[in-house]
Amino acid sequence: IDGTDDFIRLDEGVKHCQNRESLLECQAREYKRNGLEKCKCTPYEMRNYSSTETLCMPPGLECYKSVQKTSDKCLIPCKGVFADVEKGEDYKQVEAIERFRATLHNYRDYKSGFITRNEEHKRKTKLHWVRIYFNTPTFDLIMKDEKANLEDKLAVIGGTMGLLTGFSIISGVEIIYFGVKIAVRVIGKRIKRQNKNESRV
Repeated sequence: IDGTDDFIRLDEGVKHCQNRESLLECQAREYKRNGLEKCKCTPYEMRNYSSTETLCMPPGLECYKSVQKTSDKCLIPCKGVFADVEKGEDYKQVEAIERFRATLHNYRDYKSGFITRNEEHKRKTKLHWVRIYFNTPTFDLIMKDEKANLEDKLAVIGGTMGLLTGFSIISGVEIIYFGVKIAVRVIGKRIKRQNKNESRV
């Protein structure tokens, strides 16, 4: 999605998007702000090293669990790449994939360390198999623009005036010409009248 310069200059309340930050950054900032207001502390993973903050203790972390994640105040970016993510449920366990057995075996050896390989002492594997692919090689380029820019507004005004009143540029020049002529005539009559009154006195 892209936008023209006229569209970017519009107010955010009109275009319903912004270019300051990503949607996730805005949501994280709002979540942290709501958490600070409610819990009066900052979790360790959300701390800001450039400022003095009060880190959350266990009660504060429990408080953060009740903070709602809302995005009502966040707007999506006006420019960027937007894609739909689909999660397929027809996946297989890593153990069932033949070509990953050697990798899985090495991973378990690395994780086991000095622990014996008894079933009760085996660590649960956190190795996951993720397949990422692009469903279609094509994409749609959407160009956002102002609904009616200055040129369109002038064209609509000029077309309406020409259609309904027969107004044209020549008509505008004539109006200005005769308006100035009438104003000069009126001013001239007033000056003559003042001169006659002064001569009588």
